Amino acid sequence: MLRAIGAQIEKTTNREACRDLSGRRLRDINEEKRLKTWLEKQSEREREAEEKKKRKIKKLLAVPKHEFKDETYEQARSKLTEKVNAAIEKGFEKSLTNGQDLKRKAELTAGEEAAAKKKKFSLWVGEEFSTDSDDSDDGSASDTKFSTVIDDIACASSKLENSNNEESLSTSIGM
Repeated sequence: MLRAIGAQIEKTTNREACRDLSGRRLRDINEEKRLKTWLEKQSEREREAEEKKKRKIKKLLAVPKHEFKDETYEQARSKLTEKVNAAIEKGFEKSLTNGQDLKRKAELTAGEEAAAKKKKFSLWVGEEFSTDSDDSDDGSASDTKFSTVIDDIACASSKLENSNNEESLSTSIGM
């Protein structure tokens, strides 16, 4: 049985873990040889890398094979830039003649101010609680509206509690 198993086992050919006559491992000796050859080829690899970079630069600097020459396109392009520059200059002149400062907002009329303030409302509160009053910016008008709504809710809840209490009293008395 052992003879049959022994024939099936493959024997290794890797002898790098073995030692030579001086006591050094063969793996270390082979690694030194590989390192020497790699260092010898290092200068060659650097030279090849430089040549590759030079070829790439030459390729990038080379004149493209396809040239786009269309006179109508070039004319339209130059006219377009002229038109844009003229429009910008015209806009600057118009804003300066109107007397508006470019960094300031234009003055709104009373109707436009009311419309702008009406647009500003909180999503969770609703439009009826927005700060559309002209009194002050501290929100006192909205606070009074909000407090009246809270009072209405408190009053409704107290009425509900009173009706529940009356029902419980009538059931306990037996009416």
